[in-house]
Amino acid sequence: MIGDKTPIEFLFQFLVITQPAIWILLYDSKINFPVSSKAIVYTGLWAALMAVIGKQIQVGFYTTPILAQYCILIATSFYLYNQRKPVKESLCLAFLTVFLNSFYWELPLHITEVLTVGFYTGQLVQYWRLVPAVFLLSEFRFTRESLKLLLIGLVLSSSMILWKLTTPQAVMKTILIYGFTRFITLGILTKTVIEAEPKTKQ
Repeated sequence: MIGDKTPIEFLFQFLVITQPAIWILLYDSKINFPVSSKAIVYTGLWAALMAVIGKQIQVGFYTTPILAQYCILIATSFYLYNQRKPVKESLCLAFLTVFLNSFYWELPLHITEVLTVGFYTGQLVQYWRLVPAVFLLSEFRFTRESLKLLLIGLVLSSSMILWKLTTPQAVMKTILIYGFTRFITLGILTKTVIEAEPKTKQ
């Protein structure tokens, strides 16, 4: 055991937290993926989804439904990016956007927590999920329209979270509510990045 985690849980959490560095380095590298490689991406994500569902895989607080959702979210974001961007950039941006979305859709909860409980060191893991935002701001120029779209997403997530917290829901209904919210906010984040103008490299 490592703290309250098994070695596998600790390793998985470590990989999840540090993965943005991998995608950022790959995005900035000179490595190119052929167009045909997108089939490998979809196959890998499909295989991961089938393994998660078939084996009922869960690691720590990453339950089977959450892991399955992440497989679907990454595939969806990759598909949307790949309509306008090369495979390598689409893959990197998809993983980074899903990682950022895990903070974005819960932002109302994080704000409420800081206001009611205050800041504590355990929250650093949550705020680490903003790393992709720093990278995206360094790579793209976003407009006021982008900000308006992001605010719409926050209004939606706030409404869904408030509905869930104030109305008793069955476990499956909660999964569907939060899954729907994740999906919509991810679409908003992906659309925002797709429509942003890349900054000129010096």
